Amino acid sequence: MWLQWNAELGENLSQTARMDLDEHSEYFSGLFWHTSSVDGHLNFAFPFKIDKSINTLIFDVDLLPINFREQTLQYVDSFTGTFPDGTQPIRANVKVSIRKNTITVDVKTPVFHLRRACLTPYKSDVAVSAPDFPINTWEEFKVAIATIAAKEYIYRGQPHPYKLTTSFHRTNRNDLHHYIMHDIPNAHGEISAQTKHFFDLRNSIENAAFWSLLQHHGYPTPLLDWTRSPYIAAFFAFRTKRKQFKFGDTVRIFAFDHVNWERLFKQLKFSWAAGYHFSTLRPVAIENNRAIAQQAISTVTNINDIEHHIRKIEKLNGLKFLWTFDILYSERTKILSDLNHMGITAGSLLPGLDGACEDLKNRNFGF
Repeated sequence: MWLQWNAELGENLSQTARMDLDEHSEYFSGLFWHTSSVDGHLNFAFPFKIDKSINTLIFDVDLLPINFREQTLQYVDSFTGTFPDGTQPIRANVKVSIRKNTITVDVKTPVFHLRRACLTPYKSDVAVSAPDFPINTWEEFKVAIATIAAKEYIYRGQPHPYKLTTSFHRTNRNDLHHYIMHDIPNAHGEISAQTKHFFDLRNSIENAAFWSLLQHHGYPTPLLDWTRSPYIAAFFAFRTKRKQFKFGDTVRIFAFDHVNWERLFKQLKFSWAAGYHFSTLRPVAIENNRAIAQQAISTVTNINDIEHHIRKIEKLNGLKFLWTFDILYSERTKILSDLNHMGITAGSLLPGLDGACEDLKNRNFGF
């Protein structure tokens, strides 16, 4: 079952309902969000758990208020309610019904009733999108990239033409509330024994730096790694050698117009937000020399199918932000050799013993 669901409700689509699920062996758990721009409507979230063996669940739950202006959850005792008397109902009766292609949610409080919000998967039906630029050769890519290189785009290379998805969302996880409240503190306790710097997660700058450090060392996060160099992106697209491939297999390189995206859409520096967002992030490279070597810039998101979200925004606004280039995998040896002459190698991009050994392996045993 898909793990991120959405519904746009009310006149002029003024309300949004969202459900983020984590899949476990015998049950689903997650967080339900409701936001509205209508005065007097309640903005809230609540956690829940439902066994896979049942289709309908009815329960009472404490609501978590949302500060709609800041797009964040807020403690009840610090919340100034959206109602005239300043009160915020904190208890609700909830009914969740799960069907194959829909999830219906009914939320009733003494002052507000969300009636049968019908949520559908927030994703496209296409597993692999068609490239904007199907490229046959390395030379063609360099010509194509030269047409946009003057613009301040950022780039991402992937070994397969899969859609954009963070390492966190690739683990069948979507509930960032649980991730932030449990997984990150656990990781912080373990990693702090390995770093000279103690990261203060209450500080937003250090928190972002810590997440970036985790990301660059393989721990799942809701970040995506990008680079300011299309050639560094190409290295990471072709870095992994496939045991076997067939003619026509490709890698994918993305180019993203982050400058205009940042100009037009509010950028949030955290992943735990009430509304869907895809935001750029420039973490300070604390004990993270890989980020500097890779000319890195990050994006942070609470969206599983990022490409679907960006394409939806493009269609609504009549603009283009994301371009995709597919290059034949059969060009791999030629491309890595060319990048090697540019000084773009595992040794230069992954400072340390691992990068040096990978570089030596490539030089002495071939790509």
